[in-house]
Amino acid sequence: MTPNAEFTFSLQLFIYVLTLPVSWIPAVHTSILRYLWDFSNPMDATVKSVVFLLPALHLIVTLCVTMLAIYTIPFRSGRGPFIVALITAWWNSGRTIALYWLGFIRAAFPTLGWIWGFIRFVTGGIYLAVVKVLMLPLSIVKRATRSSLMPGIPWIAIGMTMLWIILEASLFSFTLLPTVSEIAADLGGVRSNNVLLQPALFFILFMLIAGSLPYMQVMVESIQTKNYKDTVQMAMVEIFVMFVEVVSLYRELADAITPALAQQSGGEV
Repeated sequence: MTPNAEFTFSLQLFIYVLTLPVSWIPAVHTSILRYLWDFSNPMDATVKSVVFLLPALHLIVTLCVTMLAIYTIPFRSGRGPFIVALITAWWNSGRTIALYWLGFIRAAFPTLGWIWGFIRFVTGGIYLAVVKVLMLPLSIVKRATRSSLMPGIPWIAIGMTMLWIILEASLFSFTLLPTVSEIAADLGGVRSNNVLLQPALFFILFMLIAGSLPYMQVMVESIQTKNYKDTVQMAMVEIFVMFVEVVSLYRELADAITPALAQQSGGEV
């Protein structure tokens, strides 16, 4: 080996040994950043950015500072305390990263509690709203018939009203039975039993018709007492009930009696 070759080899070996503490850092940093900078999966990238980005940056800076500090050890007077300080700094760094991750776990419990409380609040509100809507006809009936316990009950009017409700419910249950039977057969996939379906339909129509009458009584009372809030509320309810009755009940009644009217009038009606 020539002297120049020996000198070149010695220089390369010296540079290699001199840069050995820091030569591996760029490769490690590149691997870490390549892993964190992968945005192909948005969810995975979000988790990595929140959970691992700050600890990774802390690790990169710590590695650079520590490896560069090694070059100062031969020139320091207090090498022992300095090495102890480096080890302590690494211990504190690991402790800081662990506390950072522990903070996510500690924050998860209140977050889950808040989510559970919000779900309970929403479900409780929906439950109370549904109960209030279902009990509204009964409360209105109670309010409208509160004076029934007093002397002088108008039994004739009550009897005529009940007869009208029964007559209307019977008529509409008869005219709506074919349509409801067809809908029930389509939903259930089997032929419906009209013996059980018609009483159920009669009961539903009876409750619907009977529940619509107290609304009118309450609306009249609210108009007399100038209670505009109840007046508007009852008017909206009556408009909705009227729409349902015209579309669902009277339309079927008209379809049922139209052939008879046409036959009796010779096709003129």
